[in-house]
Amino acid sequence: MCRLWHQLTQKVDEFFDHPLAKPYRVDVYTRFVRDFEERLNPLRLAEMGIKISQDIDSTLSFPLFVPLIDRFRRPKTPRNTSNS
Repeated sequence: MCRLWHQLTQKVDEFFDHPLAKPYRVDVYTRFVRDFEERLNPLRLAEMGIKISQDIDSTLSFPLFVPLIDRFRRPKTPRNTSNS
């Protein structure tokens, strides 16, 4: 299952890097990525946040990124790795 999250992350990254995607990055993040951001690599998620922050006014970015910043402040909880 981790492989699928990795592949999805790669596709979202490719989309964010495409020049024509610039006007849609914020919407894709808020309407799509937020639903599964807990499963993404934190570094990749931060990179997405940086790309988005370059596209919007700083007064608009604060409310958008508070949940993202809080995610990095929370202690990591171990994932259940048992096969029971």
